[in-house]
Amino acid sequence: MLSEGAVADAAEVAGLAYARIDEVLPGVFDMKTARQITDKLVQPAHFVIGRAMSWSKWQRGDTPRQHEADTKLRELLKQRPSLVKAFGKPHYEDDADGYWRWWEFAVFDGARWHTFHLDDRFAPSLESGSLSDEDGKRREQVAELILAEFERAARALPEA
Repeated sequence: MLSEGAVADAAEVAGLAYARIDEVLPGVFDMKTARQITDKLVQPAHFVIGRAMSWSKWQRGDTPRQHEADTKLRELLKQRPSLVKAFGKPHYEDDADGYWRWWEFAVFDGARWHTFHLDDRFAPSLESGSLSDEDGKRREQVAELILAEFERAARALPEA
C-alpha cells in the first residue's frame, strides 16, 4: 500500500492491527490476571504501574448524556447486589482527609481499552484528559459503553 502511495489505507490497516493486538494483549493491564465480566468489560487485578494515568469523576466538558449514563449505572448496581458481590473486596486507602474504596475496571471500545474506577457508591471515575469538547465526547461515549456492558453483565446473572 505504501509503495502504491495509499498512505491513508496503510494507516487504517495498521490501526486496526494495533487495536486487535491491544484487545488481546492490553498495555494497561495483564489480561491473564483480569476477571472477565463481559467480552468488553474486565476487572484487572491491577493497572500497569509507571504509566501516566489519572481519573476523575467530573471534568469540564462532561456532557449531560455522560451524567445520565453515570446515574443509570449507579441505579443498576444498587439494584444488583449479586453483580457487585462478584467484584470482590474494593481497594482501600485513607489519609487524614478521608477514605476511598474503589474497584478498577477496563472497557474495550473496539479500538482501545479505557480504564476507570468505580467507588463504593458506584460513581465512576473515567480517564482524565484534555478539557476539549472532543474529550468530553470521548468521556460520554466511554460512560455509555460502561453502562451497556454492566447491563449485559446484569442480564447474564440470576436476579438477586
